[in-house]
Amino acid sequence: MPNGKRPVWGVITPTAPPAVLAGQAQMYEQAGLEGVFAPQVYGPPFVPLAAAAAVTTRVKLASGIALAFARSPFETAMAAIDLDRISGGRFTLGLGCSIRTWSEGFFGMPYGKPLEHLREVVETDPADHR
Repeated sequence: MPNGKRPVWGVITPTAPPAVLAGQAQMYEQAGLEGVFAPQVYGPPFVPLAAAAAVTTRVKLASGIALAFARSPFETAMAAIDLDRISGGRFTLGLGCSIRTWSEGFFGMPYGKPLEHLREVVETDPADHR
């Protein structure tokens, strides 16, 4: 830990060119940061985190946050499993429900009852869909 007290995490820029994204992840690892977050802004956080996993060996990786309404619970679970496998167990899934205007306007998903939908995402077992 760089400050010797609390773990410090960095944020990678999901929309950056591949070389910049890889450079950010490597820089954070070399600086001794605990991990890197990729926010869901204009796309899923999983692809940028997979790119970071490919060029690092130690830093933890986390979605900060993956929007529960933007994809099916099954797809979210499978992406998390794949990323955890690719990273050698360094991935943590961060989920959230966003706000009504983003869910409905940007992603075209009904907002409905966010807590119920988030609960469904968390409780989904990918083995049930095989």
